Amino acid sequence: MKSTSIKRAVAAGVGAVFLAGGLVTPASAFSSGDKLSSGGVTYQVKATSCWLYLQNCSWNTSASVTKTLRFTHYSDVKVNSVTGSVTISANPSATIRNNATRLVTASRTVTAKSNAMNGTAKVSIASVSVAARSRMTAPGVTMNSGWTTW
Repeated sequence: MKSTSIKRAVAAGVGAVFLAGGLVTPASAFSSGDKLSSGGVTYQVKATSCWLYLQNCSWNTSASVTKTLRFTHYSDVKVNSVTGSVTISANPSATIRNNATRLVTASRTVTAKSNAMNGTAKVSIASVSVAARSRMTAPGVTMNSGWTTW
């Protein structure tokens, strides 16, 4: 009798560990990107956003070129929901526009070979998804990664 009770307690404990593990497992990510070659320079943009979240969703974007150039890198983060908005945090040197709306943009102009931005999107629990997009403008080139999810 005691053996059966102990087995049930162990089984319940193992089930709770698996359940808790499922709740704290790192989320998978959605990603999108594009690459373009023009005038002997290769331009590349990438974006990643979380797949599973409760109220915070990590995102990151990057822009790179094969030759040091002056370019502007934009990170767009949007929330898909009937109601609510997204507020993002980003690198301190990024300029954030329209925070606390459904579409927020962070931008940075650099003279370099690459630039990366990342942050956290804080959303309402009623949101369906969070998407990110990386954009770059350089002399004669404009490109974007496309949205990580709808």
